Amino acid sequence: LPSTEYTFEISGSENFSAATITLLSPASLIDITSHSHSDIIDPQQDLTINWTGGNPSGKIALRVMPHFKPQDGAGMGGKHNQGHPPPPGPHPGRAIVEILDSNPGQYTFTAEQIQNLISEFGADKIVLDVTQFELGEVEHDDKVLHTAMRNGTSVMLNVQ
Repeated sequence: LPSTEYTFEISGSENFSAATITLLSPASLIDITSHSHSDIIDPQQDLTINWTGGNPSGKIALRVMPHFKPQDGAGMGGKHNQGHPPPPGPHPGRAIVEILDSNPGQYTFTAEQIQNLISEFGADKIVLDVTQFELGEVEHDDKVLHTAMRNGTSVMLNVQ
C-alpha cells in the first residue's frame, strides 16, 4: 500500500536492545503497465517493458528469469542432476539482471537475450520483476541502522 506506515517491534537480545522501528512505504508503487500475467510473448521479438511509479531518480533493478513446467511424469522431485531438466518453477540463478541508474519507466530486452535465457531450460514462461529499494537510516543505541523497503512487482509471461 502506498504511503503506509509499517511498524516493527523488535524484542531485543543480549547484544541488541528492544526497539520499535517505523518505515513509510513509497508514495508511488511500481506497476508494470505493458504486460499482464499470462500474456504471450514472441521470443523472436525484442521485449519492451513499461512501468509506472517509484522514485523517478532512484535506481531500478530489472530481472527476467526462466520458468517452466515439466511434461507429465518428468518432474524431478526437487532434485537437479546434470543431464536432466531442472525442477519446475522460477530459476533466479539463471536470470538476466539489469540495474538502471534512474527510473525511466521503460526498458527493452533484446530478442537474443530472451532466446538465450529460455533455450537453456526449454522454458515455456518467463518471470519479469521491476524493483526499486527505498533506503533509510534509523538511530538506535547511538548507532545507525540501515533500512530497505522493496517497491516492486512482477508478471509471469508465456513464451510463444
